Amino acid sequence: MRTAEAAGVQAVFLPPDTVDAFAPKVVRAGMGAHFRLPIQAVDWNQIQQYTESLNLNVYLADAKGPSCWETDLRQPLALIVGGEAEGASESARNLADRNISIPMLGETESLNAASAGSILMFEVRRQRAQA
Repeated sequence: MRTAEAAGVQAVFLPPDTVDAFAPKVVRAGMGAHFRLPIQAVDWNQIQQYTESLNLNVYLADAKGPSCWETDLRQPLALIVGGEAEGASESARNLADRNISIPMLGETESLNAASAGSILMFEVRRQRAQA
């Protein structure tokens, strides 16, 4: 939540089977972002309705997608970052218009969800600042 607010995210949607945003440890980690950022626990149908109503492109963080450095992220968009253990759910994959990846060196297969989300959110911000 703290990173989302710092990157200028306008809202956070938490689909089913996601951590409780208002669990004490999550609120502490957010350092007050919970009170400055709209956070909603919703189902995938509601997320789809929202993204369609605003004509948002929906990107799914996935190692098999094109690089975030080579993808134009300046337009309005929604970003999905799947869970660390299982990855993105089938519902998340069905909602996504495209995949996007983070270029990595070495043997690392993936980053944890918080790190991946942070990198992607700030890449969006970086591209929009240069526009």
